[in-house]
Amino acid sequence: MHPLLLVSLPFLVLPAPAHTACECGHLITSTNDFFTHRLLTRFTPPNTSTNSTLLATWEPQTWLVPGNLTQLTVSRRNEAANVFLSAGGLTLRQRGWDGKGPVSAAELHSIRDNFLFGSFRMRGVVRGGEGAVAGFFVYYDDSEESDVEIVTRDADGGRWVHYTNHPAYDPNTDTLTPNATFKDLLAKPWWEMQEHRLDWTAETTKFWQDGVLKRTISKNVPSHPGKVMINLWANNGSWSGQPSSIDVTLEIEYVDLYFNTSESNEGRDEAWNRACETAKGKKDAHCEVGAEGVSENRAAARSGGARIMKRVWTAVLGAGLVIGRWL
Repeated sequence: MHPLLLVSLPFLVLPAPAHTACECGHLITSTNDFFTHRLLTRFTPPNTSTNSTLLATWEPQTWLVPGNLTQLTVSRRNEAANVFLSAGGLTLRQRGWDGKGPVSAAELHSIRDNFLFGSFRMRGVVRGGEGAVAGFFVYYDDSEESDVEIVTRDADGGRWVHYTNHPAYDPNTDTLTPNATFKDLLAKPWWEMQEHRLDWTAETTKFWQDGVLKRTISKNVPSHPGKVMINLWANNGSWSGQPSSIDVTLEIEYVDLYFNTSESNEGRDEAWNRACETAKGKKDAHCEVGAEGVSENRAAARSGGARIMKRVWTAVLGAGLVIGRWL
């Protein structure tokens, strides 16, 4: 539990509504990928104290990463006080650094640790000076991680984004791993509100900005279940550069996750199987998800629904649910 966070976060967190729609999953129309679950956390102006809802879904981090004299990096400390409500939504803050002591940073992890493939979306904006890294990523360990990162010291008007599947660096040759990391141009700068999206399947990771596909990576695609994480940090290293002397913030309107779990990916999620079986025949039991910047479910058309239901009932009947695309 994080007492300071509970004091400083009197706001409304809206998870996905507990209604009966979409019991049989979600078809991502832009990729034809299918996922069983949805977890939506929308951050709105303060009007109801529901911190327990937030803390049941997301966990602010409070640990220290030591500096390294050889690499000339400084320590950074994640602090719960750097996760709070602002006019823009949920805010992660990196405090301005005065050159003394650890950099005061922020990191948020999902409580759930069994995400296995999905379409992960975050709408937010980065504000502040050069010398910070804002990340949105899925993580199993350092060798199975897929990142969306904004590096604020990048030149050219804040229009760069970095997409990476780790490992992306070979320490033996001191070179980047070919085809594992890319620097791409955004359609608008990161200080304007936008949706970043990471689609993870067994074959590829695909990266989107405001519903437009920017990059597909097939190298080092993660294969183990893990967590979804968001952070804002600097350590004076070659990646972040010198930490910003003024506050840098990442303001988030929502995090919208469509995903399989390690159980549902193999058809072993009995609760999901039962719910889908009970919902058989309902027109809104299966949903289509568009590629728009704001992601909302809509009931699948009759022809699409038949395809979804056929796949879902294959899982319910025990043949296993193979996540991929409709052929």
